[in-house]
Amino acid sequence: MDLKETLQTYIEAAHTHAAETVQGDDAKKINRAFDRIEESVRVLMQSEEGKAALKTLLQSPEGYVRTWTAMVLTAEEPRVCKKILKEATKETGVWAGTVRTFLEEWKKGNLDSAFS
Repeated sequence: MDLKETLQTYIEAAHTHAAETVQGDDAKKINRAFDRIEESVRVLMQSEEGKAALKTLLQSPEGYVRTWTAMVLTAEEPRVCKKILKEATKETGVWAGTVRTFLEEWKKGNLDSAFS
């Protein structure tokens, strides 16, 4: 899979994971999306081009993608990511709670990123 395809897979999986988490209907779909995110991130973080492509998603107009990217890149871009994550915690519901927990654990020093 090339960089463009990997990035597209990541975008789709990040949206699906968060949207399905909000709906809470299909745990298998949520878990599959998580696995696709994890695999895509592993590939993207192996190269400077991949990291740069992922960083552009911190400005994505799609909130779920932007938030997932902030959880992935907290070690790389802590100030930007913290701002994005704080914004996401202003919402209500399961997804906001997930982000809130991640942000709290990151602030405590227990996490470097979503996959640390």
